[in-house]
Amino acid sequence: MNDFSTIEETLDKYGSFIIAPVGISMLPLLRWGKDTVVIERLKRPPQKHDMILYKRNNGQYVLHRLLEIRKRDYVMCGDNQFIREYGITDKNIIGICTGIYRKEKYVSCQNPLYRLYVRFWCFSIPLRRVMLFSINFARCVKNYLAVRLKKIRASKFFAKKMLNRDK
Repeated sequence: MNDFSTIEETLDKYGSFIIAPVGISMLPLLRWGKDTVVIERLKRPPQKHDMILYKRNNGQYVLHRLLEIRKRDYVMCGDNQFIREYGITDKNIIGICTGIYRKEKYVSCQNPLYRLYVRFWCFSIPLRRVMLFSINFARCVKNYLAVRLKKIRASKFFAKKMLNRDK
C-alpha cells in the first residue's frame, strides 16, 4: 500500500505539516536545504504580507508572499523576486506559513522582528527592480567594453605585425 499522500491530504488529516522549501525565490528569508517552514490550513482569510502556499494551474506548489488582495484574485511574489504573479485565487490557496525553523530555532510569523523584516522587504520591491536592472546593465556594458577592447588590441597587434613585416 502507498503511504505517500499529497500536501492537501496531509493538511486535511493533520491540519499542519513541516516542509523544507526548495528553490531561491524566498531568499534571504528561506534558505534552500537549511530552513523549514510550518504550513497550516487557513483558518482566516489571507492577509497582505502572509506567506501563502498555493498550487499553480500547472500543478506546481509555490510558497510566496501575498502582496495585494484584489476583488477576484491575489498578487504574489517571492522575496527574492520583483516580478509579481497575478491570478491566484482562493481555489489555488492550500495553506499559510505560520513559522520558520532556522537551524534549531523556531521563529513565529507573528514575531515582531519577523513582521519588521516583512514590511521592509515588501517595501523594497521597486528598489530591487532598479538594483537588478542596474547590475544587469553594468554587466552588459562591461561585456561590450571587453569585446571592444579585445578588438582594439587585436587590430593594434595586427597593425604592429604588418609594420614589422614591411621593415
